[in-house]
Amino acid sequence: MEAITSTDIKALVLDWTDAFNRHDPDAYADYMDEHCVFTNVGTGQRFVGHAAQRADLVQLITAWSDLHVEVVKLLIDGDSYTKEWIITGVHTGDMPHLPATGRPFRLLGAGVG
Repeated sequence: MEAITSTDIKALVLDWTDAFNRHDPDAYADYMDEHCVFTNVGTGQRFVGHAAQRADLVQLITAWSDLHVEVVKLLIDGDSYTKEWIITGVHTGDMPHLPATGRPFRLLGAGVG
């Protein structure tokens, strides 16, 4: 894993989002610290560390094709951020208790870091 060294938080968040939108699990996970914790409030799942973040993106792009995040607002305060986003895609892969529907979706959300 190559260390990310940018101190420009805005650029860092946008580059991380770009890695997600390219569906590049390795580049996406490179932005994660081994001790980072992500909790999906929709499912209650917790992902801890670099490898878990990578695996989560692999699972997402397998189940939801055309997955894309649009940054709506990005607020920076020192080395912290809040990102409001819209995520879109199509449900093309089966998930536990949820067979693929082929239907598009659009979700609004936010993240802090």
